[in-house]
Amino acid sequence: MTLTKSQKSLFNAVRTGSLAQVNAQLKKISDLEFEGDYGRTPLEEAIFHGKVSIVKALVEGGADVNRVNDNDQTPLDYAKFHKETKIATYLKSEGAEKADDISARSRYNRYPGYDDDDHYFLNSFDRDDDDFSTNARAPKRAAAKKAKAPKGATAKKFTSAAEGGAELPTEPVKPKFTEETLKDTFNAKNWVGKTDDMEKLWTDVPAKLQKKFDFDAAFAEAKRETLKQNAPTAPTLKKTLTPPPPPSQPPQV
Repeated sequence: MTLTKSQKSLFNAVRTGSLAQVNAQLKKISDLEFEGDYGRTPLEEAIFHGKVSIVKALVEGGADVNRVNDNDQTPLDYAKFHKETKIATYLKSEGAEKADDISARSRYNRYPGYDDDDHYFLNSFDRDDDDFSTNARAPKRAAAKKAKAPKGATAKKFTSAAEGGAELPTEPVKPKFTEETLKDTFNAKNWVGKTDDMEKLWTDVPAKLQKKFDFDAAFAEAKRETLKQNAPTAPTLKKTLTPPPPPSQPPQV
């Protein structure tokens, strides 16, 4: 993939440790998951060079702290591999996880009745978290990842063999949040009648991006429209016509 001028400039700024230049390029780039030399993303490049301040700027700019690379490593794994303990501590504070933890949770969500103790390939292996060179499973997982279904394809999950492997619907794929997509994602018109779901999804938006959008105003508008939609219709009152009184009769003599 050919990098744009801004992407190349960002990589150069990361390598030289120029925080000012990094911030300048972040204003021009919305997606930070592109790869440069050796398949490293800008965040991995900053970790590789041990640039703590650059790592923070990239994360605050929207870099994915739980992206899994082709070596089956998240940024947290990558930081531990390169013995960057300060960076690893910071990434953890931003919600970063190890690839093994993400994979284990994904397996559990897909097969909730699965027992790790009864299956070899799901067992936990005692090893030093900082020594990823001995992880013999990584190449197999990386190959399996490349061979998986295209992004967006519907995955299958099964209840149990006794039930014949009935196919169940998967959880909806959550959107990738960026400053540019927040306005469309949380457009109040799209959430009329679904304000609970709107509020729940907002909790998944990283704190660094929440300040980029006035969610309270959009939520209030969606709630107002929902109340209007659910407001009971006032019954129509039928007018009852009362006949006029009969004309008075003159007194008879």
